[in-house]
Amino acid sequence: MVTCMDEALENLRNRCARFARDHMAGRGLSASDEFPRDIWRDMGRAGLLGLGIPEEHGGRGGGYPHLSAAGEALVRHGGNLGLPMSAILHQLVAHFLIAGHGSETQQQAFLPDMAEGRITGCLAISEPRTGAHPRHMKTEARLQDDAYLVSGEKTFLTNGPIADLYVVMAVTGQDADGRNRISAFILPRQTPGLTLADPLPLDFLKPSPHGGIRLDGARVPADRMLGPANRAYETFIKPFREIEDAVMLGPWAGGMSRQMELLADAVRQSGTRTETELLEDWAS
Repeated sequence: MVTCMDEALENLRNRCARFARDHMAGRGLSASDEFPRDIWRDMGRAGLLGLGIPEEHGGRGGGYPHLSAAGEALVRHGGNLGLPMSAILHQLVAHFLIAGHGSETQQQAFLPDMAEGRITGCLAISEPRTGAHPRHMKTEARLQDDAYLVSGEKTFLTNGPIADLYVVMAVTGQDADGRNRISAFILPRQTPGLTLADPLPLDFLKPSPHGGIRLDGARVPADRMLGPANRAYETFIKPFREIEDAVMLGPWAGGMSRQMELLADAVRQSGTRTETELLEDWAS
């Protein structure tokens, strides 16, 4: 019996497969250091950057299964892992962080533009030399009057060099036993005191851009805090790891399917094995 969910996911896969064949395949994306903004804009127009964003905020609705299914089809038929990875990270910021925990004002301010790809999202947790461990986080946000002043440095940010909006994790206090308490803040790219670090020269996941940001007393209005104060580790950081791993199974599966298809084509062209023999070996 085919359920509505099954049918919706299959329709989404087919739509993403067509998009990937028409816009991604043959572009040499996996060897490119330049982010393909034309494809990104086309993804926004096609609704492929609004998955998981509620329809009332301009998105296509859906949830994690839709993100994973879309990633699988884009990678399999587009022949590239990096660009779908950037799209998924962008949509996880929109779906899990802002739509899931943002105020109505925050949702109205950012989600419609994120759904269209006019705003690209980025999650800023990791720091130089210490990674993402909350105990070693140095970026801090200090309350001054009606705003927070955020100072520190973040690195290895997916979409960092191209992002228009950063959800930054910063220390806002400590427990009695000295453990850092962390809060999340929404910082648009143009926030005074926020500057970009040089992009990271990675030899993999191209053309997904990775880089860092520096924060020097960046002033963030108190109403740009996302979610509960001092609870960002429990609310965002810890669950995000599992969510990201689960959703990314789709793109990884798409990549493996693509590799198997290429291998099968190579074997058929070599004429050394029949397709039936090959399938029997794979099934055994």
